[in-house]
Amino acid sequence: MKEIPETYYGKLAKFLETNGQKEMAYDLTPDKDHKFELALALNKVNEAFSIAEETKSEDKWRKVGDIALISGRFSLAEQCFVKSQDFNSMLIFYSSCGNEDGLRKLVVDSRQHGKYNVAFEAAYLL
Repeated sequence: MKEIPETYYGKLAKFLETNGQKEMAYDLTPDKDHKFELALALNKVNEAFSIAEETKSEDKWRKVGDIALISGRFSLAEQCFVKSQDFNSMLIFYSSCGNEDGLRKLVVDSRQHGKYNVAFEAAYLL
C-alpha cells in the first residue's frame, strides 16, 4: 500500500467493494460514510456504532440498532433506538421483551416528543 498515494484510497476502496473485496475496502477507505456502510455489510456492529457515535447521526444509529437486533445484541439495539429517538422501534422492542420499565419510560418520552400514538400504545400495553 505504500506505493499507492492516499488520494487514491477512496477510489480503490470502491473498486475493491465492487469486486467483492469488502474487507479490504473497509480497511482502506478514508470516507466515514463508506466505512460505515461497509461495516454494516460486514456485520461489524461495534465499528459501525463507533462511526455513528462520531457523526451523531440518527439515521446511522437506527441502522446499527436494526443490525444489532438481528445479531442478538439487545442492549446495543436498545441504546441505538434511544439515541435515534426511534419510538416505534422502542415500542416493538419493549413490548416484545415484556420490559415494563422500558414501556413506562417510553410513555413519558414519546409524549414529550409529540408521539401520542406511541405513548397511547405503550400505556395500553402496561
